[in-house]
Amino acid sequence: MTIGFLLMSGGLSSRMGQPKALLEAGGETLLARITRTGAGFDERILSVNDPSIPTPEGYARIGDRYEGCGPMGGLHACLSACASDALLAVPCDAPHYTAAAAAFLAAQMEDGIDAVLPEDDEGRVHPMMGVYAKSCLPALTAHLDEGKYKLMRMLDTLRVKRVRLPEEIPQAVFANLNTPEDYAALRRSLLGGDVQRIAREAGRIILSFGAYDVEQKEGHANFVTSVDKAVQDYLSAALPQALPGSRFIGEEQENETLTAAPTWIIDPVDGTTNLIHDYRQSAVSIALCENGAPVIAAVYQPYTDEMFFAEKGCGAALNGRPIRAAQTPFYRALACFGTSPYNAALAERSMALALAFLRSCADIRRSGSAALDLCHVACGRIDVFFELVLQPWDFAAGALLVTEAGGRFMAPFNGGVVRFDRPQGVFAANAVCAEDALRLIEAGMQG
Repeated sequence: MTIGFLLMSGGLSSRMGQPKALLEAGGETLLARITRTGAGFDERILSVNDPSIPTPEGYARIGDRYEGCGPMGGLHACLSACASDALLAVPCDAPHYTAAAAAFLAAQMEDGIDAVLPEDDEGRVHPMMGVYAKSCLPALTAHLDEGKYKLMRMLDTLRVKRVRLPEEIPQAVFANLNTPEDYAALRRSLLGGDVQRIAREAGRIILSFGAYDVEQKEGHANFVTSVDKAVQDYLSAALPQALPGSRFIGEEQENETLTAAPTWIIDPVDGTTNLIHDYRQSAVSIALCENGAPVIAAVYQPYTDEMFFAEKGCGAALNGRPIRAAQTPFYRALACFGTSPYNAALAERSMALALAFLRSCADIRRSGSAALDLCHVACGRIDVFFELVLQPWDFAAGALLVTEAGGRFMAPFNGGVVRFDRPQGVFAANAVCAEDALRLIEAGMQG
């Protein structure tokens, strides 16, 4: 028995208020997302009545013969026209549907059966994800001619096999979108992937620049380039689009005060001086703050193609693999520090603390990118980082990465309370050497 793939997109989307097939999630439309799940089928059909919905490559487009009859009209038209013995139906508004679910359900169809209907773990039947043989056509035609448009009532008259998905296929495949609230929840669930995709595109912009302009900002050795501006322009558009209603705070603009509202805090290029000198230690830093603290963080190093990512309560990862801070004791620790170069008055104190660390731990480093230094604490490459003054966009993402990786992040230079709405000095360390390192900092600050 041959099985074709039927992508159902013929509904009116009245509750959603716009065509569901064209809604974007995870950087693509729902239509494109579901289209991929049919790749393993020889015959692929799009049931559609809306001319604004494009036909995916490799799909035949079929409109309803019985108009305004709901899913039964689409199923009737496509079973009448298809070359396959049966069609596996999938709605375009099922964003978590998978190719594994499609393959499993198609394999359940057999001779002598009119339809295969999947049940979820609670026993609910999902007819819009069923498999329908051409033998359903007489019943479909009769019900449509009589103005009976309830699919389940028609199926009560046919030979139906009910099945449950195997454990390895998540129940989320049954979820679909009906309202703007459903769509907002989906967008939020995919936000982490969106942030990483956007960060990578920002990194591509950095790498695409050959020559660029350099301007001096207020303060010693405080520079901005056309790269910084181009990346911030991109992020200021892409991030609020990924989370509608969110606010935006960036290094290269005048900013409002951080509130409890969802707010992006970004540094388009952390390590601009490194960028100017082609030192290749620069990164895109993105944090989403809610209630004044980070809940999502992404730092992307385009030169090494390294994506550091964390969500509050979900741990931290490097290129998708979990990371943890090291467990190195202080006497063997590798410490990194920032010199707060825009604040010349802090130079002597910064170097005095660096000297104290050099005398007490294994060695010290200075990279020129606080965002990357914090990432390196998170993944265990270094054990301690400190800098006497940083802006929130320098440390907001790194703070979440460190804590989600099991490290310590603190503000020992400004009363100890970490704030993301103002400049402050920061300290990060693995949990094993944190107390010894803090004692050294406290002693240095008193001296």
